Amino acid sequence: MVFLCSPCWAAEVPVGRVSVVHDGSRVSLPPSEVSEMLDGIAAFLASCSLDSKSDPAVFATHDAASDWNAAAKQPHLYAELSQPLSVARRHGTVRAAEAVIPLDVGAPYWFTRDGGVVVAWTKCTWPAMRRILCDKSVLPYLTRASHNQCATLKQ
Repeated sequence: MVFLCSPCWAAEVPVGRVSVVHDGSRVSLPPSEVSEMLDGIAAFLASCSLDSKSDPAVFATHDAASDWNAAAKQPHLYAELSQPLSVARRHGTVRAAEAVIPLDVGAPYWFTRDGGVVVAWTKCTWPAMRRILCDKSVLPYLTRASHNQCATLKQ
């Protein structure tokens, strides 16, 4: 499984589970929506211009594993793939078997993990972010400000 950027295209994304974690509860997305959501998450990651594996200096003041844990304690979208996907980057490939995506369109970082290796992502495009965070199954769990941004920025 490989993703290429510039232009970005994706091979088939492996099936898995996706859930919204909010206020201490976990709500699984319906099986009929999982594949499309995982496609959206893969496209979202491929849209990011910086990641902590390819650009370690940008993330030098952060510990990706600690940041993953902090993000996982906040409302987030959690994805677990049945097989890791690979995202082609400037300096190699980043594998992702899990993702934690904060339920806040203003969040500065998003995270993936494969085994014990956590990668932080940033500077991702709004259309790709909107595809997952403004999805009908996720939208009810967003903060009011994020919900409003989804309604305002429809492009």
